[in-house]
Amino acid sequence: MDIEDIYDLVGNMGLYQWCAFFVIGCFAVFAVDSIAMNFVGAEPDHWCHVEELSNLSYDQQKYIAIPFTDDSDDEFQRCKMFNLDYHKYDPEDFVNWNRTDMVNENTPLTDCGRGWVYDQSEFISTITGKLDLVCDDQWMVSMISTCYMAGILVGAVGSGYLSDKFGRKKTIYVSILLKVATTLMTTFPINYPWVAVTRFLLGVGSTGAYLTGFILIMELIGNKWRGALGVSYQQQFAIGFMLWPAVAYFIRDDIKVQLAMSGPVIILLVFWWLIDESPRWLLVKERYEDAEVVLRKIAAINGRELPDDFDIGMIRKVTPRLRLRTLIVDFHWFVLPYNFHFDMFQTFQLHRFTDSLMYYALSLNTGSLPGGVFFTTFLAGAVEVPANLIAVFFMGWRFTGRRLTCSLSMLIAGGASLIQIYTILENVETAQTVLAMVSKGFVTVGFSGIYVFTSELFPTEVRNVGVGSASMCARVGGMIAPYMGPSLEGVWKPLPSVLTGGLAILAGLLTLLLPETLDQPLFSTVEEAEAFGRYKSSTFFLP
Repeated sequence: MDIEDIYDLVGNMGLYQWCAFFVIGCFAVFAVDSIAMNFVGAEPDHWCHVEELSNLSYDQQKYIAIPFTDDSDDEFQRCKMFNLDYHKYDPEDFVNWNRTDMVNENTPLTDCGRGWVYDQSEFISTITGKLDLVCDDQWMVSMISTCYMAGILVGAVGSGYLSDKFGRKKTIYVSILLKVATTLMTTFPINYPWVAVTRFLLGVGSTGAYLTGFILIMELIGNKWRGALGVSYQQQFAIGFMLWPAVAYFIRDDIKVQLAMSGPVIILLVFWWLIDESPRWLLVKERYEDAEVVLRKIAAINGRELPDDFDIGMIRKVTPRLRLRTLIVDFHWFVLPYNFHFDMFQTFQLHRFTDSLMYYALSLNTGSLPGGVFFTTFLAGAVEVPANLIAVFFMGWRFTGRRLTCSLSMLIAGGASLIQIYTILENVETAQTVLAMVSKGFVTVGFSGIYVFTSELFPTEVRNVGVGSASMCARVGGMIAPYMGPSLEGVWKPLPSVLTGGLAILAGLLTLLLPETLDQPLFSTVEEAEAFGRYKSSTFFLP
């Protein structure tokens, strides 16, 4: 008898698992801190501050002191002002100011030496405005997002090590406490280093809770439910994605919106007692009595009864040979037909890197799409709902399974991104948004699918470290993603689409080389996973 047989006895997916999924899923809803900078770090319209004009309306200030852009006669520059001595004019002169008579194309310009004025019609306050991260310092906003992604990288690997060593439950709650503390700290932007460091730590806490929660869900359910529940867990992320623009639309203040999004997490902490440690992890750690207590609890809540003669020793003894590797999990090399070799883990690395790069490039730069930041960000989250449903269906369909679903989704996302090049060059705005959402939808299918796929190929001994290490590569892509907007578009506008589209197609093709895991049991040891890989390497074209 093995652990899968025990789950058949206690219930593969009963009331216990649904309760655990609900509680952990609620944490996942509020783990979507990555897109917060779309709102708390938004760049409002701004122009140079002129003290002598501060009592005038915004329109009057710009009319008097701010030059037009080179491309338009009705759009004002944000980083330059006319170099005039406004002290010599009295208030009546400003009221009767005739721009045609006072300035011309030869009037000298100067930088905004005394700060900026920020238009509050769209955002009451943002970190960008409070810290003056505009003009020459605009790059520092993208760096804040990069710091957050670096925190996710550290959190993915660190939480993997901690949860494999100390348990899933402890790691989840330590991560949540870190997330709550750093959210409250980053809400009050004292200075730029403070914001950068606290956003980094927030990334560590958020991904620790999210990733370890996902692993715990995978280990609490039976074999046939893994695909559906694994992708449904990603659905909670989509809900959180849509929640951010919805809340930010009604709360345009950076402090208030962050407090509103962190409050529910504090309330959820009281449900600590509802979550148990993973029985699979306890068995690998040879804590048989603790595992039996949890299994009996699962059976009781699911309305099942274990046999009177049930003995945890009936489970085939697993001899742990824990090979924790913080940065690299060695899965050796699998042999494919025609003597072609590839490293399975490196394929996961490329897939996760590309997935994350494309996903966050589309998510963090929605403000540059036609339609406005609130609508386009909400739409980018909304497309994830049907995308995850598509992933659930095709990942469980024997003709596609895990491998083809993850592969085809990346090929379609990459193709849509490459087609977008034409719409960008021809300035077809509606088509740009539609193709961006198609790419976002299918990259979400791949993102959700690869989470499940990765967790199934890594054994319990190193599952969280393996998933965390693969996530590390994803976060490198996420760290680059903030610069896939205006920064690269300044070189050549379609360049981000060229890069993401090409990488997505390459990752989709290489994913076809991975072994299929549909309807396979979760592996407990590295030896089991290696044996499976060697067997499936000779049949990898079969579903």
